[in-house]
Amino acid sequence: MNDLQIFDELKAEITIFVKPVLSAVVDSDTRKNEAMTSASQIKRLQKAVEERRKQLVEPLNAQVKQINAYAKEILFPLDGAESHLRKHLIDWERKLEQERQEAQRKLDRERRQREEMERVEAAKAKQATNEVEDLFGESNEYEKEQAQAESDRKKFLAQQEQDARQKAIAESRVKGTRKAWVFEVTDESQVPREYLVVDEKRIRSAISSGVRNIAGVRIFEEIKMAIRG
Repeated sequence: MNDLQIFDELKAEITIFVKPVLSAVVDSDTRKNEAMTSASQIKRLQKAVEERRKQLVEPLNAQVKQINAYAKEILFPLDGAESHLRKHLIDWERKLEQERQEAQRKLDRERRQREEMERVEAAKAKQATNEVEDLFGESNEYEKEQAQAESDRKKFLAQQEQDARQKAIAESRVKGTRKAWVFEVTDESQVPREYLVVDEKRIRSAISSGVRNIAGVRIFEEIKMAIRG
């Protein structure tokens, strides 16, 4: 038997009941009384549906609660072991990060030194070429091309070496770790207004206590209705 069949009788009753109610208009005391009666009937039907729903789900909820509690008990030692390993892996990654930063600084220093040496050597080569041209009144294009090719080759090899070292620096990390920007509030009074959230619960509590004036808040009365079954 389908457990949902316990709703069938109520479903049929609600279908018949709702149709005329949706066309009801309150324009007299008689209609008002009829509407109040219908509203009470709605509460009765809502309560009946809720009771049948609980009848079906409460045993299931109890079973789910029991399963969750048992699974949590089994997972507890694993969670502790994971936290232990995570802490040590993060500490190791911090150490590696310091080493990467130092390696990067060293690589940058060496790159700047190499570029400076290349600049000096290029200036010296140009000066030597100019001196030869001044002395003999001609330039040796072949030698210039050879010198430029040798310079380009050295630059290419140096760049290859730097790229390989850069890659090694980037790869020296604990797998799965990543950097993320986080925050903590150190002085709430200094936080800009656009990052603050209005405490509506506190406002409601103040109004319930009799407060009627709060800057930036409109406090007013509205009609509400509690329908009893």
